[in-house]
Amino acid sequence: MKQNKFPPGWDEKRVQRVIEYYENQTEDEAVAEDETRLNDESVPFMDIPNDAKSYYERGVVYYKKRQYEKAITDFSEAIKLKPDYVEAYSNRAKAYVNIVNFDKAIEDYTKIIELNPKDVDAYYTRGKLYVEGNEYEKAIADFSMAIKLDPEHADASGYHAMLHCEQGEYDKAIEGFSRKIELRPHDAETYYERGKIYVKKGMYEKAIADFTEAIKLSPKFTDAYFARAMAYLRVDEMDAAMEDFDKISELK
Repeated sequence: MKQNKFPPGWDEKRVQRVIEYYENQTEDEAVAEDETRLNDESVPFMDIPNDAKSYYERGVVYYKKRQYEKAITDFSEAIKLKPDYVEAYSNRAKAYVNIVNFDKAIEDYTKIIELNPKDVDAYYTRGKLYVEGNEYEKAIADFSMAIKLDPEHADASGYHAMLHCEQGEYDKAIEGFSRKIELRPHDAETYYERGKIYVKKGMYEKAIADFTEAIKLSPKFTDAYFARAMAYLRVDEMDAAMEDFDKISELK
């Protein structure tokens, strides 16, 4: 007698129907179905042969429910079955970030870059994680690569500039913030940050111009008023400085 290779209650036709059903599902439909099953304990997951996509989709559901350890387990199973599963690495990395395991997240973003050397987001996000670990040279390298791949990546330009400032490389920092301003001209914070660097370089008029622009964009930006007041004092514009100090008192 030929032994049935399928689980009890299953045969080849039933397995084929299930496979066809899931192959024709969109990813959103699959995730919605998995969410229903997770929210209703009386409805178990179907006992079908394991595959990478199924683990991945269930991992996405766990992630959305903030069950990060379970999500990591499922993404890891998906990766075992499909070692080049970029989406699984990406979502596992995000889950690791949520449980503050930055080293593991960096490993996953590194793998993504290995699989797709032109993945801008992987370079950018790994760069931010390097910043968290005070590995500034590695972070600068990643932000530089992100900018090279996507010259209009404003956030990468901002981080790039900030790190150069931290290292006392003020000209490079100004260059980075200037690039970010070109890409995002209505960002008050970036004008403020560039203004502070101009102060460090003793370029007070340029600093005042940047703080003024920051205030125009964000009229209640008290830090910008204070920084401008201090810059006014450096160029002996006492009345202008006092006006800014009065404005700070008014805003508080």
